[in-house]
Amino acid sequence: MMKILQTNNFTRKANRLTRKDESLRNKLREVIFKLGRNPFDHSLFTHKLKGELEGKYSSRLTFDLRIIFKYVKENNEDRILLLTIGSHDEVY
Repeated sequence: MMKILQTNNFTRKANRLTRKDESLRNKLREVIFKLGRNPFDHSLFTHKLKGELEGKYSSRLTFDLRIIFKYVKENNEDRILLLTIGSHDEVY
């Protein structure tokens, strides 16, 4: 299981999105858990990004919501750093 880290930006946006939607909050927890176990689980539709976002990855939370993340090293171990969350248009 890979450790998951979050930027303040991700935490703030995730809290705003899920504040009044318990089912979305539960779905977010489930997706973060899956990212830690296998970032390329087929249900996440994870793919490498290009252009300005090169070096980062996108995973699907819902039909429209995406999580943008990248791999980082912490204490010489690979970690997943969650950068932002939002609609397709917001994050790309």
